[in-house]
Amino acid sequence: MNKPVTDDVIKELMKNPEQTAYLLRSSFKLFIQVFHYYMFHKQFIFKPFHLEIIRKLEGIVWGKNEKPNLYIGIAPRYGKSQIVVYFIAWGYALNKDCNFLHTSYGVDLIGKFSGQVKDIINSELYGALFNTFISPTTSAKDLWKIINGGEFRATSLGGVITGFGAGQAEPGWGGALMIDDFMKAGDYRSQVVKESVIDIYKNTLKSRRNNTDKTPIIIIAQRLAKDDLIGWLQENEPDDWDFFILPTLDEETGLVLWEEKHNASDLLKIKRENPFLFYSQYQQQPIILGGEVIKTEWFRYYPLNINYNYVRVFITADTAQKVKEHNDFSVFGVWGVTNIGHLHLLEMIRGKWEAPELKRQAISLWNRWINFEPCACSGMYVEDKVSGTGLIQELQTCGIPVLPLKPDKDKLVRVEACLTYLEAGLIYLPQNSSYAFNPDFLAECEAFTRDDSHKHDDMVDTFSYAVQVGISKRSVSILDVLD
Repeated sequence: MNKPVTDDVIKELMKNPEQTAYLLRSSFKLFIQVFHYYMFHKQFIFKPFHLEIIRKLEGIVWGKNEKPNLYIGIAPRYGKSQIVVYFIAWGYALNKDCNFLHTSYGVDLIGKFSGQVKDIINSELYGALFNTFISPTTSAKDLWKIINGGEFRATSLGGVITGFGAGQAEPGWGGALMIDDFMKAGDYRSQVVKESVIDIYKNTLKSRRNNTDKTPIIIIAQRLAKDDLIGWLQENEPDDWDFFILPTLDEETGLVLWEEKHNASDLLKIKRENPFLFYSQYQQQPIILGGEVIKTEWFRYYPLNINYNYVRVFITADTAQKVKEHNDFSVFGVWGVTNIGHLHLLEMIRGKWEAPELKRQAISLWNRWINFEPCACSGMYVEDKVSGTGLIQELQTCGIPVLPLKPDKDKLVRVEACLTYLEAGLIYLPQNSSYAFNPDFLAECEAFTRDDSHKHDDMVDTFSYAVQVGISKRSVSILDVLD
């Protein structure tokens, strides 16, 4: 339907209710259009991302998605819960035998949305089109039954769901397990809450599906932490999930998801003031929250559309002792020092590379920056340990100017030596979240601890060397290599 829905349009549609019912069953978008106007007497304003969400949900219903379960990651107050309400109502229009289990973190929240679903199904228009009615004997907002049909159960995470199952045992569309915002924003620091949500999902919710192979699980939520439920699913069930991520801002192009909600200036301000909030809730790329030593809000960001007067460009490297899964990464960072003394991170790569590949990565990186304008890369600084020692020898034979780094201080002391420069606003990252190293680097900085309990610190090490080499009074010169 290309024209707006009005009272006259609805009257026209009801002249042929069977045809209208067929059209609304065939199109989730049309269903939303008609019932949003009917319930609220205003148009539902579809943004392009709303249509993408609709296509994903239709794919779940029609069995067209490649993976059985769907996660939609989107910022708060972007209409996700309203779409969930319409989706459940549409689901019963498709098959009144559906069973839905709808859960969220809060009793009040889940009660509100389940009440909205019930209001739609109880409406005169819905009954006339789909001959589907809620049993008058089930008056509760959170638990009701379709006459000669399925059931609906709404509950908070961890609430009582004994005796209720989502979906149908028979093939075809039979409902779903819906999870809408599994954790409130204020609990992102609570390890107990995060682990509890994961435990409820593993040991309770998954078992409430009537057909474990066919009943889909649909999660629509904002990311809150690196180790939240979605992080666990990405690590432990990647083959079962379609992770559909909707960041609010494409920093490279400046395009935003919903201009009326947040323009680019608004979002960049959030990023400057609270990188953790920006990357998690708005970009759906959460970083690890720690901040015991390195305050990531101290990093500044340089726009990419400016030609900077770099007076020095160099590479620092921290290589791993081993490349097994549980061991550290090897990291190379490319850094530029501006004419006003700012240190810019230009590129960072990391991986678990054996010696031959480690050498290839180093040479490839050097070749990318040797002819950089306005200042060619001057040299590479490599920590002189285990694999690094061998790499230094290999690169020197290739004619690459390499300076061995032999730290005389432990990691904590080296990092603390950087903090003065960081707090002073001298360290800059590229203003573009599509740079894969940005969130990874910030995550590692946030996670860095004084007691060495963090998992990895290779990127942090590379950073500390860059400050030492680039802007610290203790800087060393690549000319030392030539002496």
